[in-house]
Amino acid sequence: MLEAADATDADRDLITRYFYAHTGRTRFVDKNNQHGLAVPYLHALFPDATFVYIKRNPGDTLNSMIEGWGMPERFGSWARDLPAKVAVDDGRYTRWCHYLPRGWRNYLKAPVEEVCAFQYEAIHRAILDAKRQIPADQWIEVFYEDIVREPTEGIFEIFDRLELPFDARIERHAKALLDKPYDPLFEIRLEKWRQHAHRERIERVLPSLRSIARDMGYPETFTADKAA
Repeated sequence: MLEAADATDADRDLITRYFYAHTGRTRFVDKNNQHGLAVPYLHALFPDATFVYIKRNPGDTLNSMIEGWGMPERFGSWARDLPAKVAVDDGRYTRWCHYLPRGWRNYLKAPVEEVCAFQYEAIHRAILDAKRQIPADQWIEVFYEDIVREPTEGIFEIFDRLELPFDARIERHAKALLDKPYDPLFEIRLEKWRQHAHRERIERVLPSLRSIARDMGYPETFTADKAA
């Protein structure tokens, strides 16, 4: 995790030069879930940046994360030289995937659902803690589920807050958002975890996420057992 005190002029210069070379003098979106562990650092580097926090319920997120742990070349390429032996799920997973919150060494041999629950809570807690440091007009917070239910309205809300033009091209894109997922391996469907093979694993750890889910604004039903 990176804090505001870690930000240096050298970092700012390097990052600015990189993005200027690729985008020119325009504002850009950098979507990387690991940024959730570095919000204070990023705010210190770029104090005029706007943070868009898209929240997703624990069940569906854990389902996708477990799937991701089975794709180490895609979600763990950065962890090849991790200074620890990973033997998650009785050695089924040998490379750490997704992101690396503080306390990760305690989960090197844990069941994969426990690792994912730990990662989920750690990153969202870090984001919610960092939120207090960001001016309200530079913070946008939306539910992933709202965007899936009403893509056009959800995308429009974000564009409106960012003062970006929501023209006909963008509207057409928003209306077709669910027709063709950006990633064919991860279907866009709400509560999909209840019909997937990981359901029992996820149900076992959901109670541990009630507090963070509540703080994120989710109702108790997202972490309670119920029929599919």
